[in-house]
Amino acid sequence: MRGPTARRTRGAARRTLLASIALAPLLGCGAEAVLEPTPLPRLLPNATALANLARVEALERSTGRTSVLVAVSGRTDLSGRLADSDPWYYTFREPGDRTGAFYQWRVDNAGSVSVEHLGSCGFGETPTGALGVDSDRAVALALAAGGGSLLDAHGVGEPRFGIFYSRDSVRVRLNACYTAYVRLDAGSGAVRETDFSCAHAQSRPCIGPGVSF
Repeated sequence: MRGPTARRTRGAARRTLLASIALAPLLGCGAEAVLEPTPLPRLLPNATALANLARVEALERSTGRTSVLVAVSGRTDLSGRLADSDPWYYTFREPGDRTGAFYQWRVDNAGSVSVEHLGSCGFGETPTGALGVDSDRAVALALAAGGGSLLDAHGVGEPRFGIFYSRDSVRVRLNACYTAYVRLDAGSGAVRETDFSCAHAQSRPCIGPGVSF
């Protein structure tokens, strides 16, 4: 077959092949398969971790998946709101999906939303419990639990905090050193654990988007 019809047929086949390659799930830690673009709403800007949670959960349910929320994470300033260019990460696990695969919704400081199907390790598979302590309160509680004194002792003038909700707790990591953190009950805000020693290294052999907080 020759002529315009043949060229159109070859072109269509090539586009189909490229699309199948681009959307194929990629296995292994850190690999990502970007989902097909869909119209997504703009959520609340300059938000705390939990301010948009119900909206993100509704977006995830609208896909028809039966996933569970396993983590919420992000990097904040003293106000408990996003710092620098980092988004909030809302990570869901779909039962029966391939090992190490997660659906992750990301909401930036402007409220823009994106979603990816990750082939990334670093998240557990246990659903989060009741998340009643938002990131602004979590930062304040971490400072009151000794984190403020630690930052002063290290001369940190513009602190950053890594917020990571998983299971029934929220960990607030302080940027005085990598291992300094306060772990709070995510429902009540009670202090469960603190480590301000900065005396040991912490290894994270598997790091993906939203994991290293």
